Amino acid sequence: MKEAQRGKLLILSMAATVGITAITWYFCVPNPNMVLITAVITFTFVGGFPCGVISAAIVIGYSLLFFSLPGQLFHYSAQNFYKIIVIVAFVPVQVLLVGILKKRADVKSKKLEQANQKLNYLSRIDYLTDIPNRRYFNEMTNTAYQKAQLYAQPICCALIDIDFFKQYNDHYGHIAGDECLKKIAGAVREELRGTNSFAARYGGEEFVILFPNTEAAPARSLCEKVQAAVKRLQIPHADSSVSSHVTISIGVASVQLTENNSKTELLRNADKALYLAKEMGRNRIESIAAE
Repeated sequence: MKEAQRGKLLILSMAATVGITAITWYFCVPNPNMVLITAVITFTFVGGFPCGVISAAIVIGYSLLFFSLPGQLFHYSAQNFYKIIVIVAFVPVQVLLVGILKKRADVKSKKLEQANQKLNYLSRIDYLTDIPNRRYFNEMTNTAYQKAQLYAQPICCALIDIDFFKQYNDHYGHIAGDECLKKIAGAVREELRGTNSFAARYGGEEFVILFPNTEAAPARSLCEKVQAAVKRLQIPHADSSVSSHVTISIGVASVQLTENNSKTELLRNADKALYLAKEMGRNRIESIAAE
């Protein structure tokens, strides 16, 4: 894409310089060297060294031809010779100086753009688990929700809670708790890789998954894979009432979106399903389908 843009700039600078040069010749501009030098400087600043070199070559060629031959734009005189010297000597220097300024400006602009991208990334990513945070999840949910409503597509949501995580922190410490969160986030991310699903840290020990354009059965099946992946981690949990290793409970909600449905309703049903999974003994998946 950038190469195509550079090519367009080169062609544009060449065509524009030729056009300006032709105008100065056709209308017999009294002092065309100032006009042409300004054009060279402009195209150098816009397109950098390549555009400046092309534009300068055209202007210098024009100067050698029309300032040195009698009967053309000006009558041959010593004054024309001086104009040739000014353009031939001055134009390359201007291209060099302006080109350097352009390059430095581009470098600063690129660094600023990279800094903004990094800041934008950090504002959307959970610092601990390195997966999207709740803010970004809300943005993605709004977009997916609007699309689902527009095309009457099904959409599912799953809330994940680490079973007895408070007891885990109390027993192993918060540093171990953070490591546990990282491992589970990584397992969720890996299981969703290659799908159109979207996972984020919802808060504390909770994670959330959005399944755009997905029916309830495939969404539940993917949640089962996530649950199995967490079990394979084999993270010891001495204070768990359901297993000797860390487990998760998942609540899944599905809905066929219409104008009467709301994003809040989908999340509320996922939360109800998660509560039901906890009430039923944890380490399980429960589903609720909205009417």
